[in-house]
Amino acid sequence: MSLPVLILRPIEGAQSTAAKAQALGLNTIVDPLFEIKPLPWSAPPADQYDAIMFSSANALKMTGSELQDYAQLSAVVVGAATKQAAELAGFEVIQTGKSGVQSLVDMLPENRFERILRLSGSEYTTVQSDRVIDQVAVYESVCIGLGEKARTSLENGAIILIHSMRAAQSLAGEMDKMNIPRKNNHIIAISPNVADAAGKAWKSINVAKQPTDEALLTQAARLCSV
Repeated sequence: MSLPVLILRPIEGAQSTAAKAQALGLNTIVDPLFEIKPLPWSAPPADQYDAIMFSSANALKMTGSELQDYAQLSAVVVGAATKQAAELAGFEVIQTGKSGVQSLVDMLPENRFERILRLSGSEYTTVQSDRVIDQVAVYESVCIGLGEKARTSLENGAIILIHSMRAAQSLAGEMDKMNIPRKNNHIIAISPNVADAAGKAWKSINVAKQPTDEALLTQAARLCSV
């Protein structure tokens, strides 16, 4: 019997990942290690910007009524799920990235969108650009500890999808605290930095070829077939 795929993302992202995994015939266990909570934030004047950036659907869901102040701005987003959330919120999405926020910024037309407001979580990937990109945190991801389903699957062995450096560090710390051995578990990290953050001593350490759910699940399917 193949190992289950353990998904530790906050619940909405986890459910989305699980649906994709199940479509591939993978056995999934969803037990979030994090919970998304809104942060208080000050909304800068919309007329200072010519675009708004979302790298996560959580940024749209956690902003509150202030989000409507920016409805006239063009939106640039990372991923299909974020695009859908932005359009449901009334934004016109003019660019959708597929491989992370830096790739999205690199895709933008050279002579447009010189000043961008980026709404994100409290932990975010820094981007390199000649544009002015003002970053404002509107939510945080709070570690709530390993749930019973996660603990049981880790003790028996699982394929773990890891979407962020913080998730890697938190998972490793929780397992060490509970004396759950890493050696029974495979990890699939969304980037090399995330893999490094998870540390050593896993049964195997794998890195997705692109920073996407689809790439993570492709690796998971390969491990399940071994």
